[in-house]
Order: sequence, then structure tokens, then C-alpha cells
Amino acid sequence: MKITEILALVNEMERDGVIGGYAIGGAVAAAMYLEPVATLDIDIFVAFRLQENQFLISPQPLYDYLVPRGARIEGEYLVIGDWPVQFLPPTGPLAEDALQHAVQTEVESTPTRVFTA
Repeated sequence: MKITEILALVNEMERDGVIGGYAIGGAVAAAMYLEPVATLDIDIFVAFRLQENQFLISPQPLYDYLVPRGARIEGEYLVIGDWPVQFLPPTGPLAEDALQHAVQTEVESTPTRVFTA
């Protein structure tokens, strides 16, 4: 599976209300600004949606959405195709700001958002 297929799936998750906003972070995001580097996973920072009467975020909606579409759970990853994908909440003001101000871009005509440099 190509990375663009994963990005399209994440865009569907956002459209379907499974997640709020998202942005690509980690080595994949850094490759937008630096020399390409090899990476084994994709880090996607997401605004998790809290359910009514819920005080802690849960990855369950991600599992419920992605597992029927062929993803499998391996440790901290949801493996989509051959790509281990880590869905991460922003864990502080810097990451929250980075998520909120992510750059809209395209990867092979697939729209996505990426952390700024």
C-alpha cells in the first residue's frame, strides 16, 4: 500500500468524524523540509474526539474504523497495508499548536497536513 492510500484513509476518517484534525509528524514530516530519510512508521497526530461523559481519550474509535478496513493492531501501531502507523494525541502546548497550525500540502495529489518545520 502506498503512503497516499493511507493519507486518503486518514482524510476519510476526518470526514466521517472519527477524528478531528490531524497532521503528519516525525520523520515523514521532516522529509518535507530536509533530505529524505528512511523511516519505518508514520506518526499521525490527531485531535481525538471525546465521547459524551468521557474524560480520557480512547483509541477505540480508530480501531473500530480501521480494523474492518484491513488494519491490524501490533503493539502501539495500527498496521495499514505494510505501514505501521502511530496515532498520537498532542501532549502539550507545543504539539497542540503544531497540530492547529499544520501546513496543508499534497503528496502525489492526495491532500494532507504536515507539521511545520
